[in-house]
This record gives sequence, C-alpha cells and structure tokens, in this order.
Amino acid sequence: LESKAHSPCENKIKNMVESLSALLSLEEEYKPALEEFPINDGSNPKPENTIRFVCISDTHCKVTADMIPDGDVLLHGGDFGNIGNLRDTELFIE
Repeated sequence: LESKAHSPCENKIKNMVESLSALLSLEEEYKPALEEFPINDGSNPKPENTIRFVCISDTHCKVTADMIPDGDVLLHGGDFGNIGNLRDTELFIE
C-alpha cells in the first residue's frame, strides 16, 4: 500500500493485510510439521503418552458435550454465549 496518510479504516485494512501475509508465510514455514501432526477430529486413537487438546470457539450456546471430541484438555477460544447473560454461562458449564 502507498505511504501516504491513511484513514483509521484504511490503516486497519493495511494491518490486516500485513498480518495475513505474515500468517501465510508461517504456514509455508511450518507445513512439514503440520503434515507430521495433522489435525485430528478425535476419531483416531490417541497415541500413548500424549495429551489431546480439543480447541473450539464461537459455539454460541449451540454445541452440546456429545458434539465435542474426547480429549484431555478443552480450550474454548471465546463466544460461548449469545448475549452474555447468566443463562448462557450456565448452559456452557453444563
């Protein structure tokens, strides 16, 4: 992008493009490792002496425990509720 002064919106877009470019270059750098350790949906047996992490996000009260693969550690990246009320939190805990 040009080096002239940008609006706040243009600056955000510029930063997002730069971040995406950086992520794409990382993907190529780490591609061999990703192929060696592929993403697992939980259906494959867990190798001995390993820890299985299950990572989810943006479930918005629409995911039940039976929909989540078995694992040792559950990481939730956020947005488990709809409007942030107590009932959303109770549903998430259940």
